[in-house]
Amino acid sequence: METHSFSVLSYLRKGKLDKLGKAPIYLRITVNGLRAEFSTKRKIRPEKWCSVKGRVKGSNSKTNALNHYIDELECKAYGIHARLVIKKRPFNAKLIKNKLLNKEYIYKTLLSIYDEHNTQIERLVGLDYSYGAYRRHIRTRNHLAAFINKEFKLEDLFIVEVDLNFINRFHHFLKTKKLAIKILQPNTLSTLKK
Repeated sequence: METHSFSVLSYLRKGKLDKLGKAPIYLRITVNGLRAEFSTKRKIRPEKWCSVKGRVKGSNSKTNALNHYIDELECKAYGIHARLVIKKRPFNAKLIKNKLLNKEYIYKTLLSIYDEHNTQIERLVGLDYSYGAYRRHIRTRNHLAAFINKEFKLEDLFIVEVDLNFINRFHHFLKTKKLAIKILQPNTLSTLKK
């Protein structure tokens, strides 16, 4: 199983002082170097913030309550991350942020989309597609799964993570696999590059 770099950081946005001289407290989630951050909807005067600890200085009840709130947010982020890792689900910083903020957005994954596509093709066998064409799509899907597992050590990838670099790497992966080249027709490879 691949290990991801994952961190959570509470910090003060000193450049966004309000009229009372208070700065908003932000939470940053980082996964594999990519960040997602959001305001905690809490503010504090910059001199009361300890940037080393990522917490408010002091120990009165108001300070303790604010620090407890920050602790809770960070714990929830770590919990969401742990559940995704245990379930072997693909994730990124934005997904964890959205789950933390209860903004559930269904991120489609590449293989799930390909599976939907293949289900549609299967229904059209004998009408618009031959059985052989359907089988080629199944094999391509399996090669794609093998590529994702080999290159990224993941079960699947979010569709938003697919870019030209990914397509070129997959194309190279297919070209270096003699079996794949025999199975895939040149028009299939050119379709992948579009």
